[in-house]
Amino acid sequence: MKALSAIPAVSGIAITEAWLHPSDEEDELLESDVILIADRLDPSDYLRLPLEWIAGIVVGEREDPNAVALARQLGVPALVGAGPVGELLDSGDLLILDAHLGKLIVDPDPTTLLRYERERGQERTD
Repeated sequence: MKALSAIPAVSGIAITEAWLHPSDEEDELLESDVILIADRLDPSDYLRLPLEWIAGIVVGEREDPNAVALARQLGVPALVGAGPVGELLDSGDLLILDAHLGKLIVDPDPTTLLRYERERGQERTD
């Protein structure tokens, strides 16, 4: 388990696999929710991304208004200013995106995963 720090942009918690953008697999259909990992997002990305499967967004650039706007539009948590996070991850890595604390947890241990699943469940009932 490792944790990376970034700037919270849209509050919330997401727990699912990483999906790196751009990627060689972008033409493949996703079958489950993902946390989108990108250096930055452009408005043209909105047309190419599988928006229905995005559960969270993490971008490397410190200021990315496109990523923040997309996260707000989709109602998903987002972190910005994560640096070269795409170089540290692989598509399919299990992630916890904590946009309350500005943390991205990679390959969480079972105890951490359970704690965050409870927190996310609590958010959904509030």
